[in-house]
Amino acid sequence: MGLKNIIVKTRKIKKITQQELAKIGIKRPYLSDIENCKYQPGGELMLNIAKALNVAVEEIFFVKIFFVKIMYNILYKIILLIQTQST
Repeated sequence: MGLKNIIVKTRKIKKITQQELAKIGIKRPYLSDIENCKYQPGGELMLNIAKALNVAVEEIFFVKIFFVKIMYNILYKIILLIQTQST
């Protein structure tokens, strides 16, 4: 899923318009450009967007890392479960 889809879907789920989200201190057209992958926001702006959407920054901007962490945690729990059942 591309950055556009993640930000837009998160905004729509939370019922936040571009205009409302842009109140974090950017212009709405710039937010649109970010959503359409024309610009990559800097670290502070990433944090502000994530905070305004009430999600972890990695859920939007570092999706691959986020899913790798989830998969690692799932695999770790499976290994622990197997180890406890085999003892």
